[in-house]
Amino acid sequence: MSNLLKTDMLRAIQALCRMDLDAVLDRAEKVASNANKGRNFVFVAGMPKSGSTFISKKIAEYLECDWGHVSDTPGGCEFDIYRPALIRKTLEDVVVQQHTLATNGNVEYLRRFGATVVVTLRQLPGALLSFRRHLLNESLRWPFVAIDSDYRHWDEKRQLDFLVDLVAPWMVNFVATWKIAEANDLLGRPIRFASYELLKNDEFATMASLVESVTGKPADNGKLKACLRQQKTNYRKGTSRPDGDVVFGEVQLERMKALVLNYPSVDLSDLFPKF
Repeated sequence: MSNLLKTDMLRAIQALCRMDLDAVLDRAEKVASNANKGRNFVFVAGMPKSGSTFISKKIAEYLECDWGHVSDTPGGCEFDIYRPALIRKTLEDVVVQQHTLATNGNVEYLRRFGATVVVTLRQLPGALLSFRRHLLNESLRWPFVAIDSDYRHWDEKRQLDFLVDLVAPWMVNFVATWKIAEANDLLGRPIRFASYELLKNDEFATMASLVESVTGKPADNGKLKACLRQQKTNYRKGTSRPDGDVVFGEVQLERMKALVLNYPSVDLSDLFPKF
């Protein structure tokens, strides 16, 4: 960071003692925006369990830059962008990943900061089964849904019904917000959608295409292959038989499809390709 930039940031901090917070943030954002010119700012908005952590970390490794979040606190709500964290992160090249909705406020921040946006998607039944596996084997705490402490002791049908009733609507809404933002050109630049299924089918081709979208030039095949060999995040874990013999019943699948049909003017075919 240059001495001039450090001085500007120091002045912004000093101003906090005598100015209102909005004015301080406005000044800090101006400094960050100037510093961000010509830098890489990639924002990966991930549908839960769609490979967004893998994709974002591999892009960051390829670009040799920082990776992180711009929410207000670790474990906090990722739906909205926290402006101070956004300002701080974008002083340098960065790839940000979180489960952020395309609300007007979030999109406006991304537009103002010149973000390249990648949205990761996954077919709804597979995403929900992967989410169930996470609940059974890892954490029960998620910011967008409260999980009963006895969830792991419920029978299989009750567990799946819970996902269809409370998790699926959020996932569908997440995708819908980004599709609507794209259709109305709210960002002022293209939004790139990345399919988990395509990633799983051809990892290298999918990542090469994303890198080209982000950098504006073809990927360095050797460099990208080296990044992919160093897999610290295994999105493929258990994908051959993700939940053993666990499958959704026809009634549960119809309820998922009904959620998608609530958006007749939005292309949600990524969630149910046969639609």
